[in-house]
Amino acid sequence: MRTPSGRASSAAYNDEVRANTARHALLAQLRRPPAPFGAALRAHWALTAAAAKEALQRWGREARQPAACTALGAIVQEAGAELDSLVAAWESEQQAAAAAAEPAPSPPPQQQQQQQQQQQHRQQAPPAWLGPGAAAAEPDAGVIDLT
Repeated sequence: MRTPSGRASSAAYNDEVRANTARHALLAQLRRPPAPFGAALRAHWALTAAAAKEALQRWGREARQPAACTALGAIVQEAGAELDSLVAAWESEQQAAAAAAEPAPSPPPQQQQQQQQQQQHRQQAPPAWLGPGAAAAEPDAGVIDLT
């Protein structure tokens, strides 16, 4: 790597590795993600799209071989379009999911009334015949759960 031909060979190798990485690790996964990982990969690429596009553009600028510049330029364009499309679809899905998520419905009025009555009953003072320590006792004190 200390000679001009060594540096040229290293640059050619790096350009080829970057082009193949972009082609197979990014573009192929965007277009045809493995079935069990589709949702995870879509979320990953949607969240990291800006960084991925920036890295691809930097690789395109740093490419030294004319063929690599052409190949990376085409991949950058294709991947950028795929990432933009993916991000738009993912954001739309996220907004739809957020809109569909509604708070839990309140219980029907009869059930609300029963819950209020139970709460009021728990707050009442215990009868005097239970003795002074009865107020501190838990409602299920002394009950052993055998389940």
